[in-house]
Amino acid sequence: MAVIIFSIILQTTLPSAFPEPDVWWVFLNDRGPNLEQRLEEKTIELQDSPSLERRIQNDLYEADELDLEPWVGYVEEVEAIIPDRNMRTTSRYLNAVSVSATEREITEIANRYVQALSRLLRFRKYSKRMAV
Repeated sequence: MAVIIFSIILQTTLPSAFPEPDVWWVFLNDRGPNLEQRLEEKTIELQDSPSLERRIQNDLYEADELDLEPWVGYVEEVEAIIPDRNMRTTSRYLNAVSVSATEREITEIANRYVQALSRLLRFRKYSKRMAV
């Protein structure tokens, strides 16, 4: 009986004592500084890419903002706030990074170069125990 009560107490007190990080999309304001220079560099880089023929067929001769990854300076600032966890992924199309962060960390990230935040929903599977 004491074990059951202790287990219930742990389940109700630990989540608030040690907040579990949530997964977030952090949408950045812009592509960072020196945009024109980086677009020119990316255009040159794309000249040697396997997608060159497809780009020519679609009249895409120069790189645009969607060809650029989120600016490394912004990404490094976000990583500095969540040092014990790796960044999950980045999206050049969304100009965003996906992170695992606590409420405190995401509040600090929001004060940076952030346009919007979106928390990903998490579904947990509960296993049913069978009586033997």
